[in-house]
Amino acid sequence: HSIILTEGPIRKNEAEWASHCVPWSERSCCTFNTTHLTHHGSPYNFNFNHCGKNMSEECRRHFIQDSCFYECSPNVGPWAVKVEMKTRNERFVHVPLCSSDCETWFKACIDDYTCTDNWVRNFRWADGTNQCHPGSECRTFQETFETAENFCHKVTGKGNIKRHSNSMIPDPATARSKALLLQYTRLLKTGQSGFDPSRVY
Repeated sequence: HSIILTEGPIRKNEAEWASHCVPWSERSCCTFNTTHLTHHGSPYNFNFNHCGKNMSEECRRHFIQDSCFYECSPNVGPWAVKVEMKTRNERFVHVPLCSSDCETWFKACIDDYTCTDNWVRNFRWADGTNQCHPGSECRTFQETFETAENFCHKVTGKGNIKRHSNSMIPDPATARSKALLLQYTRLLKTGQSGFDPSRVY
């Protein structure tokens, strides 16, 4: 299987692992440092508490798992596009996501706060991290995004929301890639951490 790494400030060349981002521990592009930052901070200094209120643990868990997916999966290269941004040289666009997972994620975050509906373009970056623009208003995710689909498009960058999980991976994709990503969506829904990608073929 070919492995495609995205280009960001953190290079992922070592197979150095602990208990972070477990689903990709046997077949990934991550270093221990990347996974540790994903769980205990942010690889790109992104501040999830930009409204001065701590993000709820349940909401944060979904963002952690999404970061693990982005940073570690060797199967998402087809959705990487070149960008000119302060934080990275590439980003994923229109990555498939099951509608049920999108709704679960949004439901976990509806009472959390943000000051913009577009996390890719609308933040002010200063002192190495994202900040709300002066005069912007912090509102709940429910007030800001209104629907799960809007949230998944504008925050997660998942522009291809699929109604059924077995259609979330567009062709051409290998059976193994489909199995890995389908099992990941189940992991995202249940919060389980015992997924072993080496057993998926």
